[in-house]
Amino acid sequence: GDTRPSSRSVPAEPVLAFMPFKLNPENYVEVRSLKSLSADLKLTGPENAALWIHSNADSTELAVEINQIDLQQLSRFAAIPDMQGRVNVALRYVPSDVSYLIAADANIDNLIFRGQPVGELLLNGVYLPLDNNRHRFDAHFYHNESELATVSGLSLSGRVVASSAPCYLQPQQKQAQGAIDGTMQFDRIPLSELNPFFGGAVDMQGVLRGRLTLESRDRGPIWNGYLQLDSTSMYVRAVGTRFRFDDQEVDIKDSKLRLTKYGIYTTGGNPFTISGTVDLSKPMKETADLRLAAQDMLLIDAS
Repeated sequence: GDTRPSSRSVPAEPVLAFMPFKLNPENYVEVRSLKSLSADLKLTGPENAALWIHSNADSTELAVEINQIDLQQLSRFAAIPDMQGRVNVALRYVPSDVSYLIAADANIDNLIFRGQPVGELLLNGVYLPLDNNRHRFDAHFYHNESELATVSGLSLSGRVVASSAPCYLQPQQKQAQGAIDGTMQFDRIPLSELNPFFGGAVDMQGVLRGRLTLESRDRGPIWNGYLQLDSTSMYVRAVGTRFRFDDQEVDIKDSKLRLTKYGIYTTGGNPFTISGTVDLSKPMKETADLRLAAQDMLLIDAS
C-alpha cells in the first residue's frame, strides 16, 4: 500500500488570528522528502479571509497563500498597535536537485496606523541556501508602488550581512571564514513616509542619501562611508517649531561617525552645532563623544 507520510488537520472549524475558519473536508499534507511535497489544505474565513497550502500535480512547487487578514480585527485582541488594513501573503517553495528556493510576496492594502493613513506596503523577497553553509536573501520594499528599500544579504557560518534602504549590496572578495564585505548605496529615502508612525507629533520632510561599506568580522562590523540629509526638516507640533538639518555629508570611518560643526537650525541664522564622534563598532552598545554648542539660537518661535 501507499506508505507516504501524510497528515490530516483537525478541528474542522478552527479559530486563527481571532477569526473562525472552515477547513476543506479532503485536506491533506504529504511530505515524502524536501524535494517531494504535496498538499491541499484550505481554511476559509469571513470576508474572503483564507489560508491555502497547495501543490500542483504537474510541478514540484508548494504554495502557501494567506488572503485578506483583517488587521483591525487582530488589533482588537492581539498585543499590537491599533491598525487597519488587509494583509495578503504568497509563499512559494521551489525544490531543485541540490537545494531549494523560497519566494515571498506580501502586501498590506490601505494601512492605517493609529488613525494615520499610511497607504499600501508591499514586499517581495527570495531566500536561497547555498553551499558551504552560506545563505542568500534579497528583498524589495515598496510604498504605494514606489520602491522604498532594497535589502540584500549573505550569511556565512551563522553571520549575516544585510543592507537596508533603499540600497544595494555587492558582495566583494571573502577575506576569511565568517567574513563578508559589502557595499550599500542609499539613493533616496523619503523621510515623510515615516510621519504616520509618529502619531502626528512631528512632520518630517526631506530625504536620506548615502553610501556605506561593511566588513563583517568576528570582532564586529567595520563601517565606512557617508550619510547625508538632503533638504531635511522636522516640525515639532508640541513647541510649534520647525528644525532644519544640515545638508553636509557625515563621514563614517572605521565604524566611527564623525560630526564637524553639524548644524541644526530654527528660524534664525545661528545654528545649534554638534562636533565629535559616535562609535558604531559595538551594535546596541554605541558610545558618543560629542561637543554641543549654541550662541543666540532661537530655540522656540512663539511669535
